[in-house]
Amino acid sequence: MAAGDSGMKDLNILIVEDNPFTAIDISKILDTLGITRKTIASDGREALQLLEQTDDPCDVIILDLRMPRMGGVEFLHRLADKEHPASVMLLSGADEDTRIAVESLARQNNIRMLGSLPKPPDPQHISNLLMQVVDAR
Repeated sequence: MAAGDSGMKDLNILIVEDNPFTAIDISKILDTLGITRKTIASDGREALQLLEQTDDPCDVIILDLRMPRMGGVEFLHRLADKEHPASVMLLSGADEDTRIAVESLARQNNIRMLGSLPKPPDPQHISNLLMQVVDAR
C-alpha cells in the first residue's frame, strides 16, 4: 500500500528535536511518506507552546530525549499533565535501556507510546510505527 493511500498523508506530526540536521532528516522521511502537516520544535518548551497555540490537533509527536531547556522526559510529564491525546514516538541517541525505561514511564502516565527508535532515524521503522496510528483510526 502506498503511503498516500494509507491515510498517513492526513497525519499531523510534531517533531521535537534540537539537532536541526536530524529534524530535517525526519521531515524528509515524512515527505516520502506523503505527510505534509508537520511542525518542528527545538525543545520540549517550544513544543508545549506549539501544542497550546494550534487549533490543528497533533496526531503524533516524534520526540528526542536530550534537549536544552526542556528535555524529553520533562516534556512527557507535562504532556501527561495536560492529558494530550497525541501518540508519541521516541527517537533518541540514548541507549536502548534508557529508551525502554522512558517508554515504560510514559505508558504508566497514560501516554500513548508508539515505540522508540535509535538515531539515525530509519524510514521503514518510522513508517511502521506511524501505521499504528493510521490503523487505529
